Amino acid sequence: MEINKDFAHLMVNMIKRQVNEEVTVFGHGGVVIASTIAGREGSVHAVSKRMMAGEMDYYGVTKEEAAKLENVRAGANVIIKYNNERVGVIGITGDPELVKPIATFAAQVIELRLARDESEMKAKSTALQLKNGLETLTALIEEMAASSQEQAGTSSVMAATALDSQKKAANTEEILALIKGIADMTKLLGLNARH
Repeated sequence: MEINKDFAHLMVNMIKRQVNEEVTVFGHGGVVIASTIAGREGSVHAVSKRMMAGEMDYYGVTKEEAAKLENVRAGANVIIKYNNERVGVIGITGDPELVKPIATFAAQVIELRLARDESEMKAKSTALQLKNGLETLTALIEEMAASSQEQAGTSSVMAATALDSQKKAANTEEILALIKGIADMTKLLGLNARH
């Protein structure tokens, strides 16, 4: 999981407005993702790199240490974790002891945002699966309805054919009766003609 750059920019600017200190968010390898310090993005921060490697969860940089390190300023650096994975570091310049609570709070806000984003992603995925399932179910129901209509049509045709056959059978019986009657009369005529 990585911290969204747009969200990181939003956070650093919001925090700077409140505390009037420089704020930076670092990602994997200690690389600067977002910063209120111009030109810092893409550079590597030595302390954050060590934090991301698992050496520590917090590091307060004093003015004396900052003077000895490249691309490092005095302040508090707090690890950002998500699902027990190190995903970033937030650093706020100033007296490390004064800005540590703010950096800790900001890290927790970012962690909550990551959890929310993942929940939204899962909810969207579940909704998409439900939508696809409903579409499949709807198609099956439509197919079954069409099949039922076809069977109903076939049943109607069979019923009409049976009725027609019944009528023809009745007509055949009438014709046979007529023929039998004619045959009987022919016998009578033949008998009368002999006598």
